[in-house]
Amino acid sequence: MQGSRFGLGALLFVVLAWGTPVPFMTLLLERWDPMQVAVSRYLFALPLLLLLLLWREPPLRWTGALRPQGVGWRSLAELGFAMAGFSCCFVLGLAATDPVTAAILSAAAPIIGALLDRLLHGQRLAPGLGLAMILSVPGAALVGIDFGHLDDGLAFGGGEPLILLALLFWAWYSIAVARRLGGVSRLRATTLTILPAVLWLLAAYLAADAAGLVAPLPSDPPLLDLALMVWISASGVTLGVVAWHLGVQQFGIVVASLYLNLIPIAATVTAALLGLPPRWEQVAGGLLVVAGVAQAQLRNLRRRRAEAAAADAAAR
Repeated sequence: MQGSRFGLGALLFVVLAWGTPVPFMTLLLERWDPMQVAVSRYLFALPLLLLLLLWREPPLRWTGALRPQGVGWRSLAELGFAMAGFSCCFVLGLAATDPVTAAILSAAAPIIGALLDRLLHGQRLAPGLGLAMILSVPGAALVGIDFGHLDDGLAFGGGEPLILLALLFWAWYSIAVARRLGGVSRLRATTLTILPAVLWLLAAYLAADAAGLVAPLPSDPPLLDLALMVWISASGVTLGVVAWHLGVQQFGIVVASLYLNLIPIAATVTAALLGLPPRWEQVAGGLLVVAGVAQAQLRNLRRRRAEAAAADAAAR
């Protein structure tokens, strides 16, 4: 029970860590190239993760090396590539897609996670997940729709395939980390995968810059931009990724992905605090998402309690 509560707290922190920086990232994309934002998020996060790892896990506890035994560099490179692919595709897609469409596509995260886990590992859908998807997917989509401005229709700006590809990258990455690095701490697993991710991102940035696809760096960036990048890295990448792995390890990729549908709500609350109150569509969609996630979590908790009670009865 204690582990379930800890995992639940980790996923709720993920919602805050990944939802609240969304308005800040929008500000950055007004002045910075998407590739610069994608690289900076992880580049700022890497030293923070290394310091946190040295504090929590001194080198003597690494069993002689940072890389655990049985995990090859190729495996870590694959995980880093998936993380880098997610960052590039999501930021590039977000910059080329209107907010309404982006919200609808982001709602596909639990479906992609469930289908990929079933396709790769034959994972069956847990009880309550079907109803959770029925409620949470349209709820998350409703959060991003303004029925008062539907006359213009949904504008597809070209970033939709990139966002879907980003969600696929993240689903595979989450499943693979839980299976390949399940024997190490989540902090160490996050650091191990961000290290190669930064190298992949830098290589992609240099290649795009050489091809003339990246805008020049701002000549005199305001201190606010640097503060926003540090905040996004510290909350969204560093601590958020660690908390995400804890949630996936505790509940699995499918249930954990459902919590990602709460991110638009966190972003909406943040925007409201900045003077942009939510619309009724966002409130209604938020209620649907919360209902879907809550009923799935409650059924999961009941199942765990029943299994624990049965195990105790069998041991007596």
